[in-house]
Amino acid sequence: GLPVATRPSGRVYECSALGAVDLFPAPPWTTLQAASYDPVTGRYYAIATDSGGAAIFVIDPATTSFSRIPSPIAASSVQDLFADGVGGVYLSNSSTTANTGGLWRVDGSGNGVLLIDRTLTGSNH
Repeated sequence: GLPVATRPSGRVYECSALGAVDLFPAPPWTTLQAASYDPVTGRYYAIATDSGGAAIFVIDPATTSFSRIPSPIAASSVQDLFADGVGGVYLSNSSTTANTGGLWRVDGSGNGVLLIDRTLTGSNH
């Protein structure tokens, strides 16, 4: 996949040997925690917060449309986001609350499954 970088300003950049390209100059969110690119679907994903609250954003670069998927966990605790190639994402969460922190898989409807509970492993990832 394409390397993706983010800035505190909320911008998402595609990184290549030619440099960094600002993908979405006017993102709809106010804060951005993490972003990822899915080479299978060609979509970008971001965990971010806008006026409607925390959500996972799905970005279709062909139409530059932003769709929201509700996040089953607090966006503020998400450390990493990785696209899974089939319309969902994996989220790494730093929460120390049982059945909340750890590694999650979230599908395109916002349904989440906790795969690894951080309180059982002691790990953030």
